[in-house]
Amino acid sequence: MKIVATVDAGRLTISVSDSGIGIDETILENIFTPFYRANDEFTQSQVGTGLGLAIVKQIAELYEGTVSATSEVGVRTTMKVTLPGVIGNNETPSGSDAVDATQNGSDWLGVRRREDTYPGVTN
Repeated sequence: MKIVATVDAGRLTISVSDSGIGIDETILENIFTPFYRANDEFTQSQVGTGLGLAIVKQIAELYEGTVSATSEVGVRTTMKVTLPGVIGNNETPSGSDAVDATQNGSDWLGVRRREDTYPGVTN
C-alpha cells in the first residue's frame, strides 16, 4: 500500500494505491453508488454494506472536493480524494510526502485483517 499527499495551489490530494486484485472497469463506474456491491465471488465473500465509498464521496463533495478511482485488473487500484482550500498558500509544503505502509507494518495505518480483529467471524 502506498499513500501520497500532495498540495498544489491550495488543493490537497490524498492518493491511496494498493497492489491487489484490481477492479474491473464495469464495476469501477459504480463503486461510489450507495449500497453497490460487485456481484463476483471475491466481493460476495467480504463483509460490507457498500456504503463506505459513497460516504467518502458525500463528505468530499460537502467540502467541494472530488473522489476518483482508477484500476488495472490484477495490478492495482488507486483512490484519490482532492479537497480545495484546506491549506493556505503560506502553509503549502514543497513537493509530496509518500509513505509506504509496509515499511512499518500494517499497524502504522491501524489496518487489521478481519480474522485478527474478529476471530470468530467467518463468511
